[in-house]
Amino acid sequence: MRRLLRQSLGTFAGHGFVLGAGLLTSVLLNRALGPGLKGVFVSCLLIPQTAVVLSELGLGTAGAYWLVRRKHRPGMVIWLLALVSLLLGGLAAAVTWLLLSGLPAQTWGGLDRMVVLSLIPPGLWLTFVPEIFLGLGWLAGYNWWRSGYQAFRLLVLAGLLWLMSDKLQAAIWGSVLLNWAAFLASLALLRRYLRPVGVLPREELPGFLKFGSRVFAGEVLGFLHYRADILMIALWLDQTQLGLYATAAFLSELLWMIPRGAYAPVFTRIAGAGMERNHIRQASIITLGVTGAAALAAALLIGPAIGWLYGLPFAGAIRPFIMLLPGTVLLALPKFLEAPLIAELGAPQVLVWSKGVGLAANIGLNIMLIPRYGISGAAIASSLSYSLQAGLFLGLFAGRYQGLRPGVAREGELLAGHESGMNELAD
Repeated sequence: MRRLLRQSLGTFAGHGFVLGAGLLTSVLLNRALGPGLKGVFVSCLLIPQTAVVLSELGLGTAGAYWLVRRKHRPGMVIWLLALVSLLLGGLAAAVTWLLLSGLPAQTWGGLDRMVVLSLIPPGLWLTFVPEIFLGLGWLAGYNWWRSGYQAFRLLVLAGLLWLMSDKLQAAIWGSVLLNWAAFLASLALLRRYLRPVGVLPREELPGFLKFGSRVFAGEVLGFLHYRADILMIALWLDQTQLGLYATAAFLSELLWMIPRGAYAPVFTRIAGAGMERNHIRQASIITLGVTGAAALAAALLIGPAIGWLYGLPFAGAIRPFIMLLPGTVLLALPKFLEAPLIAELGAPQVLVWSKGVGLAANIGLNIMLIPRYGISGAAIASSLSYSLQAGLFLGLFAGRYQGLRPGVAREGELLAGHESGMNELAD
């Protein structure tokens, strides 16, 4: 337990830098665009983001599972995921281009739609990268990767906003350049694992795809749950309201950095050698307590913070932010406890059930509340559906997790030996 806390504290230190760089980027973006153009930017990037989620197929988590079990040489799995990101991402971009060819130019920020859709292949790869780092056990390296990514993102955005007069197009081009640069940089960072090059045995592919498919449904349902409110606001309200709500949602979701900081060391430890039930319980209580304390501080500071960081035009984000907090805090526990479900229990169906019920509730509540209460109604709907998802998840989880899984200690020894001299921190 002490080692787990030490790893998590190291991860939180890395998250602190990521948080600071992310906030600076958000300040630059919001002050350059204002609420209206921010809404256009959010709705524009939501298209490739959705395509990435729908084409990911759970392969990132399957890759992490295969890597941590050491079933094959790491290069086989990594090259497979890189190839999938280019081929499947390219196919997803082409299909999206055809399906949405009738949308007006404003939907794409005034750019050619292929510029925006070119985000999909590298974006798909960047969903695999965290899982690859977790599977390799190279958690300190991933901390450095996340910090470097955010720092480079800040520099690219600041440079383009300074050089280009059209701030919306500068923000979109910044995302495109960042994603492709990150694609190349991450492969360079992983180069030590890419040799010898090999091909995953054909007989292993069905199992690889099957494991991914079990996780995929939960990932899609989760994404739709967290973004259903954005989609409905984009349909029913104006771009300014969308920009305000997207800002509130972004700020509230920063709290999930806390459970994610604890998730990674738990994932690697359980996937290797298992973990006692009381340790999971203690870590869960700590995670919930820290997240709740951070949410309370944020609720007290959000008023002056919004005015100081983003300016008075974004004052309308304060109320929905506060309304989102209760559900955001409760959902911290499922986000942390995904590690035992995936790494040890292999029971992603718990995620599917809880996220599916949460999504259904979110859609129904948004239909009732957005027309009457606007973005405040969307925030109430999301907070309630988050709470429902968390409650259902905890009920299903408690009936399944019984502690240390027999028969994986030897794999844990192999994993510990692999980590030696390579990582001490976690993400």
